[in-house]
Amino acid sequence: FISAHWPGIIIFVVSLAIGLSVYQDFGISWDEPIQRDMGMTSYKYVFEHDPYLLTFGDRSHGVAFELPLVLIEKTFHITDQRDLYLMRHLVTHLFFLVAVFFGYLLCLRLFKDQFIASLGYVLFTFNPRIWAHSFVNTKDLPFISALIIFFAITQIAFEKNKTPWYILMGLACAYATSIRAMGVLFAVCICCFFIADAVFAAIRKEKIS
Repeated sequence: FISAHWPGIIIFVVSLAIGLSVYQDFGISWDEPIQRDMGMTSYKYVFEHDPYLLTFGDRSHGVAFELPLVLIEKTFHITDQRDLYLMRHLVTHLFFLVAVFFGYLLCLRLFKDQFIASLGYVLFTFNPRIWAHSFVNTKDLPFISALIIFFAITQIAFEKNKTPWYILMGLACAYATSIRAMGVLFAVCICCFFIADAVFAAIRKEKIS
């Protein structure tokens, strides 16, 4: 794996080193306290049986990323506000870096070209706006990151055509949808792909394996 993907691994290590050196330089976005409040409300509902979630104004928003952030906060007893938001920025950025590495793998599988895959990796990772948001935006960037992972798994699933990969694809799509509801659109797209495969197989009179 390392010998076949060394350019991507080098880019990942470099981006990780840069991220670790600058994550303390970003402030708090205007909606970050609101995002944390959503995660905290869900945490209290699940672990403290607080019914406030049932009347909470933002209860329809997904907390698949916010709730784990609160769990980290509670597990490590982070109470200082500065440490709290630094932790959130670091975790959000690490998730983004893992996701864009999946994006690199996807590009490599699609184009079979290290240069194209590496170029796309660098351009996406170090896009100034995306890079900044990967620290302070715990709604849109985690959703984008989850979708990148989902796309990479989807490509593998349809190429290998194996049940475990399809299950993993479904879980990845479900997680993205649990961050932002619009992720369900991709589930619809996948269903359309399955229907198309079934139709083409019927036309060719082949049995779907």
